[in-house]
Amino acid sequence: MGELTVHVEPVSDRAALANRWTALEHEADISFFQSWLWIGAWLDHIGDQARPRVLRWTDGDRDVGLAVICGRDRYALHRFPNRTLFLHESGWGRSNFVIEYNGLVIRRGYEQAVAESMLDWFLAEAAWSELVLSAVRAEDPLLAAATRRGMVLVDELNRSPCWYVDLTGLRAQRRTLLQSLGKNSRYQIRRQLRRLAELGEVRTDQARTVEEAHAHFDGLKEFHQRYWQSRGRSGSFANPRWEAFHRDVITAGLGDGRVQLLRFSAGEKPLGYIYTLVHRGHVAMLQSGFNYAEFEDYQVGLVCNSLAVEWNLDLGMTSYDFLAGDAQYKRRLAKDANELCWVALRRKTLKNRLEHQLLRVHRRLDRKSSAE
Repeated sequence: MGELTVHVEPVSDRAALANRWTALEHEADISFFQSWLWIGAWLDHIGDQARPRVLRWTDGDRDVGLAVICGRDRYALHRFPNRTLFLHESGWGRSNFVIEYNGLVIRRGYEQAVAESMLDWFLAEAAWSELVLSAVRAEDPLLAAATRRGMVLVDELNRSPCWYVDLTGLRAQRRTLLQSLGKNSRYQIRRQLRRLAELGEVRTDQARTVEEAHAHFDGLKEFHQRYWQSRGRSGSFANPRWEAFHRDVITAGLGDGRVQLLRFSAGEKPLGYIYTLVHRGHVAMLQSGFNYAEFEDYQVGLVCNSLAVEWNLDLGMTSYDFLAGDAQYKRRLAKDANELCWVALRRKTLKNRLEHQLLRVHRRLDRKSSAE
């Protein structure tokens, strides 16, 4: 390994960047959210105000690391302005799509070197006061490198489990999902499936064409919005950029199996839809919509999620990930969890240390008032 060089470049020649990114991602341990399918679609929809730039690390004449950053002012407690860099996020409202399993794209064997170089570059950039890393793994090399440097790590949203089902482990044990569950969960799902079977065959259907996938997405949208709007919430589809972004992901990823749109039904009645992203056998459940209006006496979400896991177990996938959040249904269906962190990295200065302490006090007071 030679000395790394970091290049800061505008996002101008998209075709060249796509070629570099796809070549490197085959040599890196990444998630779907770090793949060009996701990043390229994201760049198409973030808008001009984000002004993205590419960070590229080279060892000699070959790429060993890539990332896209965006910058803007961010305010802590509405009082403290910080010139902030965001990794693979725009930081701007409706173009700031949720990302999970985030991180730099790094050639295998270069993880520590690129992470160290990233922080050296950031610390040398006096114009920026913090680097926001959303939904990175707890063991991300950037976090370890920042700790070694004594940087201030501000937990923005603390940490969240990502519950997942180890499908490879189930196959090794020759068990179905239901056979792996606790007695009560197993009973409830089987009971609901028997009740639904009285209405007709309980089926799982995967969209095979782009047209069919968008039709499934339409059904998901209807159920999703109906549910959240009935609770006074806007729902994900209230953001037209979010919907357009994901429709592009679906169009680009369906053909080679990197996107799934599953439809569940009992007889002629739709039970719901689940939209997942697939990367190297890892299935990530991104969005869902369930027919609660017609099946309010059924645990339709639990049933459909269990059917989606069984579907991917039969397909030979390695894991089924419910992504961030600690919802009860996730803990009922999954036994294992990764941990994701939402962190802001800052220089070790008196201002940053004081602000960090104020933020911690503010959050404690918020939690206390919420509990009361």
